[in-house]
Amino acid sequence: MHTRFIAFSAAFMLLLIACGTAVKNTARVSMVSGEAYVLRGGETVPLTNNALISESETVVTGKNGAVLLDIGNGSGLVEVQHSTAFSLKTINSPKKSVSIKRGNVWIMIKKLAAEEGFYFTTPVSSAAVRGTKFYSFEMGDMRGMCHCEGSVEYKAGDYAATNSGDYIVFTKDNHSIVVTQDDMRSIGMRGHNHSVMNGSIIGAEPSKAAQKNMPKLMKLVEKKFAAAKQ
Repeated sequence: MHTRFIAFSAAFMLLLIACGTAVKNTARVSMVSGEAYVLRGGETVPLTNNALISESETVVTGKNGAVLLDIGNGSGLVEVQHSTAFSLKTINSPKKSVSIKRGNVWIMIKKLAAEEGFYFTTPVSSAAVRGTKFYSFEMGDMRGMCHCEGSVEYKAGDYAATNSGDYIVFTKDNHSIVVTQDDMRSIGMRGHNHSVMNGSIIGAEPSKAAQKNMPKLMKLVEKKFAAAKQ
């Protein structure tokens, strides 16, 4: 009888411990290339495939580094590109938030349930999404957001709107301009291929034609900023 009581007590204590310990979500490294590490407890830890990243930790990449993160068992993917600092602010709740201090990221979030949310911030902008694909980037003295698919509630400088796919918003000195799908067609740019990783699940790398047309895009953007000042 005494032995059975001890066994029951031990089992009950283990159950209490288990119930009191919340299961924490982590992001998993699906792919990594070049220099990439996580800031953890004041140390820099090199990243390898299948490494786990916890809430409040920051992924940093070098000039030739890139990391593909799975932040929700396939429901959320983030390609952290070259020279980028990307932080997992909150991932242990239905409403997740991430941020970027510098650099470029391509993010794909599958459709969320009513009680879920996904929030993204940069030094000059914020976005709320419910299932979409978007690309946040730096280009010289500008910060930009390409709304590749789905709907994005986006704020940057003097700009605030909910946009569907095929928009690019550029922000400079607290002012923003919009490049539409028709604008892109006018300079021969099509598609949403923003990857820097061969074989990335999110999508392909930019075509040679798209890279060739980048000067045309920059000329168009400068023209729109100049017109906005008038």
